[in-house]
Amino acid sequence: MSDISNGTSCFLVKDRSLKNDMYADIYKWLREEGFSSWGKKGYFSDVDWVYININSMTFAPGMPGIPITSVVGNHAITFDEFKKIYSIYKQYEGLDVLCLSEEEQLAWDIRKLRERTLSSLLSLKGRVYIYLDSSETAEIFSRNIVEEGFCKSFTATADIYALHRDGAYSVGFAGHMAFAQSDKIGDDLLIRVDYKKYISGEDFIIRE
Repeated sequence: MSDISNGTSCFLVKDRSLKNDMYADIYKWLREEGFSSWGKKGYFSDVDWVYININSMTFAPGMPGIPITSVVGNHAITFDEFKKIYSIYKQYEGLDVLCLSEEEQLAWDIRKLRERTLSSLLSLKGRVYIYLDSSETAEIFSRNIVEEGFCKSFTATADIYALHRDGAYSVGFAGHMAFAQSDKIGDDLLIRVDYKKYISGEDFIIRE
């Protein structure tokens, strides 16, 4: 009977540049991407294939006549084909297994929040900017950030703060522009939080 969980499969990449060259550009590329050598054996002359595991980020040059492990699709592919496949998975790096975008990840992380604390917001994957709509909300924010141990004292005097593990910082003009117009800060997702709605148990993400 077939078993969907059977075995640990690697991509098998075949390329003539691998033959008799332990310093081939493919090995260099793999190391630059964060892969490491399996290290259980050496390199064999006339072997022009390599096993690559993208789960463990490990590679192992082939052995003549001896399969190291099972192969995805039961066939070798070219290095260019492997890079295309790898780039597909690479774009999901940092996301949970069923999240296909940063937006899906954010929605999933919000669903997992157990408490509406400032500390919980730091579990979200991205840069957290907090909007304070009034002096009353600012007073609550100032009290909570101290009570949660972010800092010893705090008085909110601005309307938008960037939340960090060591406190909150007014974002300034550039931050206000990003808050109003951007969904990213550098490569990070910008998470805009309406703090009044957050502590009230409402949908707190500002999307427009």
